[in-house]
Amino acid sequence: MIEEKKDCCAEHDIKKESDGCKDKTMKEAHNAGRSPNQILITVLAVVVAINILTMGFFTYSVNSKLNEAIDLTKPQKAKLTLVRADDCPLCGDLVQYKNVVKAQNVELSDDVVVGSNSEEGKQLIKDLGLTRLPALVFVTDENLKSEIAKTLEKDSRRIGENTIVWEKVYPPYLDIQTKNVSGLVDVIYITDKRCANCYDPLQIHRQVLQNYGVVISSEKVVDVLDAVGNELVSKYNIEQVPTVLLFGTENYSTFLNIWSQVGTIEDDGMLVFRKPEVLNQTYKNLITGVVIEPLVATEL
Repeated sequence: MIEEKKDCCAEHDIKKESDGCKDKTMKEAHNAGRSPNQILITVLAVVVAINILTMGFFTYSVNSKLNEAIDLTKPQKAKLTLVRADDCPLCGDLVQYKNVVKAQNVELSDDVVVGSNSEEGKQLIKDLGLTRLPALVFVTDENLKSEIAKTLEKDSRRIGENTIVWEKVYPPYLDIQTKNVSGLVDVIYITDKRCANCYDPLQIHRQVLQNYGVVISSEKVVDVLDAVGNELVSKYNIEQVPTVLLFGTENYSTFLNIWSQVGTIEDDGMLVFRKPEVLNQTYKNLITGVVIEPLVATEL
């Protein structure tokens, strides 16, 4: 009897366990039936999130580009300082580089000139490592705009992120280390007062020199009959007058390249003009004493 009761209980437990498994299976089946909805909701959530991120990035990019475009229209704020060569009044002021700066979209808070012998000038020379004067210094506290930098960096050197320096390239200029001025030319015009129709060397040669950018430091006119004039004619074996002698031109490379066509460079560095015929003007041959008239009269 007891064994039958046990068997009955066992059967009851098995049935209960079976029923429990059925309930669990039904629940899992029920849950499995809801998964597509959950997946759909999840996908929609991801899509919405991606759209939000995409729109946010697009808005940021557009705003960034817009800000950049607006920034480009704003003038570059800067300060311009010319360090003048106090010991060389004829060395100039680098106005050509100033004009380049002012032609850009630049707003100058200062445009000042300081002397090389002033305390401020000496400090700039030291801090920027200047080697020649005059020098022009461009400084901005803002990020230097690329287009402006590209233009200003021509014939200059950049120091750090916000400073551009121009130093005098063409003579005359002051060499800071040697304290010597390069490019100041001394000019001697030689005439012959016995030749009334001969051309005026001051009028002709001075204009040519200025056209080639030669800066004249001093000018002197001597005559072949004077002691100085006669000595120069003899020393340099001059055969035609009027003529011109130049000293101090060694830094004028372009000018020197063409000088061989009209004159000589002597051992002491003196340039002597020897071909007056190229001027198509009246001149005198000192050897023959003959006055040579131009083939075609030319108005000065």
